[in-house]
Amino acid sequence: MNLKTGQQLNDRNYTIKDKLPDGSGGFGITYLVEDRDGRKLVIKTLNDTVLARNDPKSKSDFLNEAERLGKCTHKHIVKFKTFFMERLNNENLFCIVMEYIKGQTLESYVENSRTIPEAEALLYIRQIGEALTVVHQEGLLHRDVKPRNIMLRAVANDNSEAVLIDFGIAREFQPGQTGKHTVFRSEGYTPPEQYNQKAKRNAGTDIYALAATLYYLLTKTVPLRAPDRDWSQNQTDPLKPPQQINPKISDRVNKAILWGMQLQAQDRPQSVEEWLEYFNDDNPPKPPPSFTVIAPELWENAQLLHNLTEHSQGVNAVAISPDGKTLVSASSDRTIKLWSLDTGELIDTINRHSEAVFCIAISPDGQTLVSGDYDYKIKVWNLETRELINTLTGHVGQVLSLAISPDGKTLASGSIDGTIKTWHLDTGQAIRTFGDRFSQKEIDYYRQHVNPLVISRDSKTIINGIYNSIVKLWGLDTGKQINILTTSQRHYWDKYVNSVALCPDNKILVSNSQEEIKIWDFVSRQLIYNLIGHHGIVYCVAISPDGQTLASCCEDCTVKLWNLNTRTIIHTLEEHQSPVYTVTFSPDGQTLISGGRDGQIKIWRVPLNPRSSDTIPSLL
Repeated sequence: MNLKTGQQLNDRNYTIKDKLPDGSGGFGITYLVEDRDGRKLVIKTLNDTVLARNDPKSKSDFLNEAERLGKCTHKHIVKFKTFFMERLNNENLFCIVMEYIKGQTLESYVENSRTIPEAEALLYIRQIGEALTVVHQEGLLHRDVKPRNIMLRAVANDNSEAVLIDFGIAREFQPGQTGKHTVFRSEGYTPPEQYNQKAKRNAGTDIYALAATLYYLLTKTVPLRAPDRDWSQNQTDPLKPPQQINPKISDRVNKAILWGMQLQAQDRPQSVEEWLEYFNDDNPPKPPPSFTVIAPELWENAQLLHNLTEHSQGVNAVAISPDGKTLVSASSDRTIKLWSLDTGELIDTINRHSEAVFCIAISPDGQTLVSGDYDYKIKVWNLETRELINTLTGHVGQVLSLAISPDGKTLASGSIDGTIKTWHLDTGQAIRTFGDRFSQKEIDYYRQHVNPLVISRDSKTIINGIYNSIVKLWGLDTGKQINILTTSQRHYWDKYVNSVALCPDNKILVSNSQEEIKIWDFVSRQLIYNLIGHHGIVYCVAISPDGQTLASCCEDCTVKLWNLNTRTIIHTLEEHQSPVYTVTFSPDGQTLISGGRDGQIKIWRVPLNPRSSDTIPSLL
C-alpha cells in the first residue's frame, strides 16, 4: 500500500515526508521520513505488487532482510536502525528503518554525466568491495550488486563515497555448497550461475556483479546478459571488452573487469580481496592465463612430441613457466635444465647445486625459480638470467618440496625432517616453522617421506601430505593446523603421501597413498573416491588447468590419465622404461610433461578437436 505524505507510523515515531525517486524495486518501496527529533531516515516496505500476492514467503524474506542488514556493519553499508510492524487497513505492514543517505544512486550519477574518470570509478568500486568483504565474512551473498543499489553519499570537500543498499535478495551461503538461486535478476549484472535454479554459491557471484558495475561506470554501457555470452558454439565470447568502448581505460583495469566477469565462477578471483588487490599493488598478480577446456577423452590420442635425454640421473621434478614457453627440470645429477617447451631444445644448464636437486617451483610472475636439494638448502634464482639471488638455510633435513603462493609473496618448503617453513619470497627472510617435527630416528625411518605441499588459490591454506595416508591443512599466515583429512584410525607408517594437487576452483583435492589415489571434497573435507589402477607406488599427481583431467605417474613405469568427473582411466602412457617420478600440465592444458628415474623427460601433446574444446579468452 502506498503511504501518504504526512502519514505517521510506529506510534507517531515516524512521519512520511515523500517517496524516494529511486526507491521502487522488485520487492520494496522506500520513503523519506522524519523521526520525533526531526532527523531524516528511510523506511522500506513491501510494494503493492508483492502485498497483493499475499505471499508468506515474501514477507518472511523481508523480515530476513532486516536481520541480514543488521548483521553487516560498515561505513559503506547502509545503516540499519530498527524494524517494526504497522497495522494499516486490517493488514500488517512490515517496515525497515535505515539511515537516510543524501545523494543519488550510482546509476543516476552516470546517466546524468559523461563516463566518469577511471580513478573515481575505482574509488567507488574499492569502497563497495570493502563492504562486500564484510558481507561475505558474515556468511552472506548480496546477489544484487549493481549501480542502482549503490548510493553516493556526500562527504567533505564536495566529494562522495559509495554505500551499498538493498539486501532484499541476499542469502546465506557456505562456499561451494549448492543452494537455490533467486528468480529475480538484474540483466547485465547477474552472473550465469544465478540463471540456474540450483547452483553452487560462492563469492564469485558478487565479484561478477561488481566487475560488471565497473564496466558500466567506465563505458556507460550495461554489459551483455550472461545467457547471451554462451560462446560454446562460436568459441568467441561476444562480450565486448570495455577498452574497446572507452579507449581511455587502462590495460590493467580492462583485464581486471574481464577477469571478474569470467563465465565460470572458478575462473574468477576467489575472493573480493583478491580482486581488489589487483588494483592496489604496484605489481599486481596476473589474472589466470588463458587455457583450453579439453574434453578428457581427447587424451586417448596423446602424442609423444619430444624425448629429452640430457640428464644423466633421475628427473625428480618438472615445472613450466606461466607463459608456457620454458620447461624446467631438476635431477639427481645435481643440475637444473631449461628447455624450450615448443621445440624440446636445451636452453641452459644450472649446475651450482652440490647435491641432488629434488624440487623446483616458479613464481606466478615467471621471474623467479626456486630449487631445493639434498644438502638442506633452498636456492632462489632469476629465471631469465639464471643468476643466483639467494640461498636459504634452516632445514635440518633434505628439502623435498616447494610451493609458492598464488599471490607470489610467500614460499613454503617441506623437508624430510617433517617441518614446513615459510619465507618471504622477495627477501628470503624466514617467517615461521611448523608441521610434524621428526627426531633423527624418525627421519631415518621415514626416509622415503616427501612431505609434499600445495597452497590454495586464495593463498590462505597449505595442504601437506604426511604418513598414514594423512593430509593436513595449515593456515599459511598462522602456521596453525586447520584440519586433518584421514580415512583410517590404524597406523600404516609406510603409507606415506608422495604428492598432493588441488583443482583450480579449490573444490577437489587429490592425494596418493602408495598405489592408491584419493579424491577429496576440499569443501566438506570428505573422501569422495579411491582410484585404483597403478601397480606400484604413485610418485606424483597433477590436475589440468581446466580441472577435468588428472595425471598420475608410478614406479610401474606408466603415466595414467583419469577423467576427474567420472573417475575412470582415460589412457595409459607406457613409453617410459623406468619408474616415472614427476608429471605436470602446461598452463594452457594442452601439454603433459613426465620425467623418470632414467633421466628421460617426455613431452606429450593432445591433438585438439575444435568441437571438443573451448578456448577461454585470454585476459593477458
